[in-house]
Amino acid sequence: MKTKTSTQRGVTLVELMITLAVLAIALSLAAPAMGRFLEQQATQSAIERFTGDLRFARSEALKRGQAVSLCVVGTPGANGPTCAARAGNRGFASGWLVFADFNANGVRDTGETVLREQEAAGSLVTSLLDAGNQRFITFQSTGVVHGGQGRLTLTPGSGNAHQRTLCMNLIGRVAIRPAGTNNC
Repeated sequence: MKTKTSTQRGVTLVELMITLAVLAIALSLAAPAMGRFLEQQATQSAIERFTGDLRFARSEALKRGQAVSLCVVGTPGANGPTCAARAGNRGFASGWLVFADFNANGVRDTGETVLREQEAAGSLVTSLLDAGNQRFITFQSTGVVHGGQGRLTLTPGSGNAHQRTLCMNLIGRVAIRPAGTNNC
């Protein structure tokens, strides 16, 4: 008569504990890098959305033959979204509107069509504003920026370490520079 030999498979409690300890150490090393990666992605996404809408606003101004503005979004009104009365601490990072601006004043008045509305950039981007807390950018019907060139600073949630400067020339072309760039 043959006896059955039992071959049990599995892991011991000690092996499981060692595996979990190694996994915990690996995750603790990867977490800071992952946080930086997510912040860089959020920063890049905010830059791409904003510059894309600048290009869109300029092309719409040329196509329509009238001024088109971007403004910091305010509270919703009876006629839809409005522009903020002031830029606030976050500036364009709190969201923005692109609209046909008949009188080129940078404020969405009754009857002016909203072309795009962007939501806030999220908590990983602290602010996107210029030195003077400007709350709007207007493109004239010729595609030229009303008021000339500008400079905006995007600050990620971690502060100035990954800060970027967006330099905009007279025709709305944007160049992205690292933090501390003094001249555009």
